Amino acid sequence: MSSSTVQQIKDKLSIVDVVGSYIKTEKAGANYKARCPFHNEKTPSFFISPSRNSYYCFGCAMKGDIFTFVQDFEKVDFLGALKILAERAGVPIVNEKPEVKTERDRLFSVLEEATKFFEKNLEFTKDGEEGGVVSVAGGGESNNVKSAKKYLLSRGLTEETITDWRLGYASPEWRLLLENLKGKGYSESDMEKVGLIKKAEPKEGGISGQGISNQSGHAEVRYYDRFRGRVIFPLFDPSGRVIGYSGRILDDNGKEAKYLNSPDTPLFNKSEILYGYHKAKHDIRKRDYSLLVEGQMDLLMSHQSGFTNTVASSGTALTLDHLIKLNQISSNLMIAYDADRAGLSASLRAWANALSLGMEVKIVSLPAGEDPASLILEDSDKWKNCLRSAKHIIDFYLGILIEENRVNPDERKLWKEVEKKVLPYVRVLPSAIQRSHFISRISDATDIPIKALTEELEKIQANESETKNGTSGYVDRQTSGFQNESDKKAAQDDKEKNIGSLSNHPSLKRLKAIIAWKSDEEVRKSLESILDSAGLRDLLIINPDDKAELAVEAEVVYEGMTDLLLKEDIESLLYRLEEDVIKDRLSKSMTAMHHAEKENNADKMVLLRVESDNLFKQLSALQKKLKSG
Repeated sequence: MSSSTVQQIKDKLSIVDVVGSYIKTEKAGANYKARCPFHNEKTPSFFISPSRNSYYCFGCAMKGDIFTFVQDFEKVDFLGALKILAERAGVPIVNEKPEVKTERDRLFSVLEEATKFFEKNLEFTKDGEEGGVVSVAGGGESNNVKSAKKYLLSRGLTEETITDWRLGYASPEWRLLLENLKGKGYSESDMEKVGLIKKAEPKEGGISGQGISNQSGHAEVRYYDRFRGRVIFPLFDPSGRVIGYSGRILDDNGKEAKYLNSPDTPLFNKSEILYGYHKAKHDIRKRDYSLLVEGQMDLLMSHQSGFTNTVASSGTALTLDHLIKLNQISSNLMIAYDADRAGLSASLRAWANALSLGMEVKIVSLPAGEDPASLILEDSDKWKNCLRSAKHIIDFYLGILIEENRVNPDERKLWKEVEKKVLPYVRVLPSAIQRSHFISRISDATDIPIKALTEELEKIQANESETKNGTSGYVDRQTSGFQNESDKKAAQDDKEKNIGSLSNHPSLKRLKAIIAWKSDEEVRKSLESILDSAGLRDLLIINPDDKAELAVEAEVVYEGMTDLLLKEDIESLLYRLEEDVIKDRLSKSMTAMHHAEKENNADKMVLLRVESDNLFKQLSALQKKLKSG
């Protein structure tokens, strides 16, 4: 790719506009600031410099230009970022000669050509006649194309949707795509690398499934098309480039898989790709929630009905990578999986991971026997009503269990079901206040004593240190669950490095920078008061070697800011730091109280309850002050 193309894009797109389209920014003197999208923080430490056309985060040291930002945020390579930014800037990308293409570029190219081939097979002329590729064997192709088109239209898709999402059709023939691509100069090696063709297994007298042999009767190494007789759904990377396919069989004879997906390749990793993400990401950010469905047809119908913030976990379980990608844009997740109980239970681990990431997870309750696609086809208003009625995942599961118990009362069974299907979700909530809230809700709804529920939570935590897999040990360590003692220690170390000891708290770092810059005694005294309450006064010490760097950071951040705005920012930093200090102390106090209750230590319980009540009051007063301010 020529450097002039890159420069043209940089000339047309400012760093402020590009970054501002992904995250909320605000003016800070000659620069702009924001909360860093690459690490968790409450106080902005991410700065954008229009004069340098670059960004830098004082919290995690991420830096770069518009291309590195898009690469890191979208999780794409340079060419992916180039495609995204070129389209936005209206700059055409001039491809170099095929012989000098990089391997990745070559692989993208063969997939693009294959996608065009599949699309062409499904084309209709204005008169309604098929425009598909003519079969090399002759006969039958026309009816197959008609069946593919009829299937898609019968499911409710419009021709606009079919075209927009580049749906296609793969002929039932064994080598039609392969021969077409070879005729355009693509090698069998590249086709195999991206999962378009498979190597036939040699058998005596010929090739498995094809009966091909050479003149001497010995089997040759031959290839055949992976996708045959299927409706083709291209899968895209975040920049909109095709990286793989999902093929839905058209003539289901019960002998082949209903859906066939591309294997993992140098371009495609199913654990990282969400179907529709390339189109949904901007509306997820705008609407501040993502809508998750199970398959391609559910997604296409949801987008067609106006919910363009929908993504699908197509052909694979929802992974931690998927959740991190979604949480980076919005912490609100709405799940609309099939209504059957088995479907709802299939992703227990994933949904617990989402909660432990701090996401707000809601479940959409669908009518029995329906999926999003069938419901939208029947009545799109019913679909919208289901979305409006979505419930927090804990309330959702609790409601199912209570309703089942109402029909067939069995107190012991209800208690066991709550222990198995609801408490694991409560356990992974990162906030002690949230956990206490839901424990009270569960107790009120089921008459299970709070003490019993608390003890069960303790058991789940103990089991997590012994179980590597299974219901009670399913949360990944980095999302706050423990699977063994070494993981537990590592997670504890992480906590001590961050909010546990508060040494790396962004507000604390910023306040120390202000002290280094202004020698502000009033800020120092306020900070001392907050840290003293948690026994953390030593964190205020500024290393002489770091003082100059901190002063420069504050100067960059607050350059040109009025004294009034600086004062307001300092107050906000102090409030946020104090809020997290209190929350941390409250969490530790409640944990100690649970242990004291378990040990029947009444005296200790009284002292800890008084301490917790006081901390709750302090937190409530501070949060009211924050809202009013």
